[in-house]
Amino acid sequence: MSLGLDNSDYTTYIPQSASQKNNPTIPELSQNKPYTIIQHRFTQKELDFWMQSGITPEILKLYKAVSLKEFRSENKDGKPFFYTSSESESIFGYMGKRYVKIYRPFSEVRFLYVGNIGDSYCFGQEQLSAKGDTLFITGGEKVVMILTTHGFHAICFNSETSSFPQE
Repeated sequence: MSLGLDNSDYTTYIPQSASQKNNPTIPELSQNKPYTIIQHRFTQKELDFWMQSGITPEILKLYKAVSLKEFRSENKDGKPFFYTSSESESIFGYMGKRYVKIYRPFSEVRFLYVGNIGDSYCFGQEQLSAKGDTLFITGGEKVVMILTTHGFHAICFNSETSSFPQE
């Protein structure tokens, strides 16, 4: 696809948006369980992690990806648990209107959904341009942002095994 990922000089493309099955790696959480997140500024190490893929702070902001200091919730049995960000285990959040998808790239439990995700999770849909004839449907949020930095339109669902919503 000639993405130029082997070269460290990234030219970031920021699109103009039209409007601003079970996955074994995702523990079962009730969508209506209470949760608390504490955001903080991206550390330089976290920004370096994203920049390895050409994802700039502007792209992170466009896709509402944030750095989290702490995440607290309850499991399906109502027992409280929490994750705290550390130097070796960053926590990121993809912020939706009524949900947050937690991303812990260096942890055994990498993904969690909390809040009301609705029937059809579709990351990147809000950022799509009103124009374009090619849309990549990818396996993850990070790939959506990588493709965006190179001028492509992309979305993803909650997992590679998701079926496409009728609408």
